[in-house]
Amino acid sequence: MAKSVSTIQVLLVVCLTASGYRRAGMALTKGENHIPLAELSDEQVAAFKADKRLTVSVIDMAPAAGSVELSNGDPSLGADLTGTLTGTKDANGTEKSLDQLTAKELKELAKDMEITGVNSMNKTDLVSAIQAVTVTLPGANETASPSADTPSTATNAAGE
Repeated sequence: MAKSVSTIQVLLVVCLTASGYRRAGMALTKGENHIPLAELSDEQVAAFKADKRLTVSVIDMAPAAGSVELSNGDPSLGADLTGTLTGTKDANGTEKSLDQLTAKELKELAKDMEITGVNSMNKTDLVSAIQAVTVTLPGANETASPSADTPSTATNAAGE
């Protein structure tokens, strides 16, 4: 039995300038940036639409491939979790928010996430660019390392 897939409204912002370009309090990557409309104020949407260096449209988007939307948000059912990175955890279990990382650590993380233009970004731009990337954590029934038939789960909105 096929189950209907719910969609969310997303502001599709195509940035024609270099990664790290800022508008409405956000750093954008070159190419497509998908921003949930519910997370933006009317003023931010207006700022994006007024900028001639950006192409802006509202689209309906289904959940990421391989992810399952859970009404109660319970990750214990083995579903993939999709969202944005807010921090790191080292081998000792010490957690740090992105703001607590050094610019050097942020650049290394951004390069690992295949974000382009990191060498010209300051700390604030690096944090915004990292937060703009959608990441997927595998569910309980899967492994975290991608296999040959599994695409990388950390890509920017342009698929880079």
